[in-house]
Amino acid sequence: MTTARILVRAVIVSDGRSPVLADVFDAISSQEYMPDSVHLVTLGDAEIPTPQGLDLTTTAAPASASLGGAIAAALADLPAQEAEYLWLLHDDSAPQADVLSKLAATVRKRPRAAIVGAAQVRWRATARLISLGSTVSRVGARRIDLIDDNDINQGQYDARDDVLAVSIAGALLRRDAWEQLGGFDDGYRGFTRSYGDAIEK
Repeated sequence: MTTARILVRAVIVSDGRSPVLADVFDAISSQEYMPDSVHLVTLGDAEIPTPQGLDLTTTAAPASASLGGAIAAALADLPAQEAEYLWLLHDDSAPQADVLSKLAATVRKRPRAAIVGAAQVRWRATARLISLGSTVSRVGARRIDLIDDNDINQGQYDARDDVLAVSIAGALLRRDAWEQLGGFDDGYRGFTRSYGDAIEK
């Protein structure tokens, strides 16, 4: 385990349609472990609420930009730093107050991990799990989610710490891995989502 300080850049991409973006800003402001900087990328002519108590650097990107392209736009004039991580935040997912502190503790413990993900829970029913990541079947024939539908979080998955894939919403990603891979695959559809699912009761 390393105790070295990591540098965290939070990156939010928004097309202005999220009805809960102000809550996302509030959730970032309330983190126990604050990111070193917060970058907002607006797509097209998106109208964004003014955050209270949060210092944002804003970058404009074309409305047609992919999620990866929008993140790249935020980073374009920011040379990579040693031990730098990108905290990737969706504009409809508000991290709980201890999320970044737990993610940072994990990457200090496992510095070779390229990406560390957070558990996903329902907006208004935070005991209900949405995702803990995924793996594949023994023969690699199909992807398998690690939780059942409407699973209740009772700590039954707390010991699991190594999975094949995680949701990027709220994930902490090593920037050197981002640079080496050239961002996301062009086939990744980052904005295919339903706000009803995101804030479902």
